Amino acid sequence: MSAKLKQRAVINGKVFWLTGSTQQELFQSYLSHAITEGVVVPPDENGQHRKDGLSTRFSDIAERWFTLYKVGKVRETTLTGYESYLKRHVLPYFGEMDVRDISIDDVQLFLNSKESLSKKTIDEIWLVVRMVLDVAFEDGLIPSNPSKSKRLRNPSKKKSTRLPPQRKPKTSRRICRIYPSCLTAAMWRCCSTARHAARISAASA
Repeated sequence: MSAKLKQRAVINGKVFWLTGSTQQELFQSYLSHAITEGVVVPPDENGQHRKDGLSTRFSDIAERWFTLYKVGKVRETTLTGYESYLKRHVLPYFGEMDVRDISIDDVQLFLNSKESLSKKTIDEIWLVVRMVLDVAFEDGLIPSNPSKSKRLRNPSKKKSTRLPPQRKPKTSRRICRIYPSCLTAAMWRCCSTARHAARISAASA
């Protein structure tokens, strides 16, 4: 008897537990809940789920991408990061949009709205948008992925903080630090010169 698989899924903001003996059964379980929630249109009279039957709403595609392709497939820290970027940045902007209406300009305007963040953070948020729209492209919902245009630019204005350069020690100090004996020799010569001068002064007195 095959072991039962269990996976958590979030559909339309609701938590469901998918069960099955294989990954295919997990997918069928997800599909059943997605149809109930209106995320996926039911199959046609031939029992086929047409590509044009998939929801074109960005948030629905993001849910499918996150649940089916990331949960249990990436490290927990990575998953937490994706979820945070979706909730805090991506979904508030693109969530209710139809992916067929998202243009290159829309993506650049979105990136521009994040210009106060660091370049690294914007790049990571941008990556999430690209991956979600890749799902839409691969499902045949859009002809191309607008978030991959070469025209797009990271608008970050936040400069990285660098520590001021340290002053380099003078050559003589650096040499004496490497060769401490040189300092001892110099002091010995100085003392010897002073003693010699004192003897000359005493003799001439």
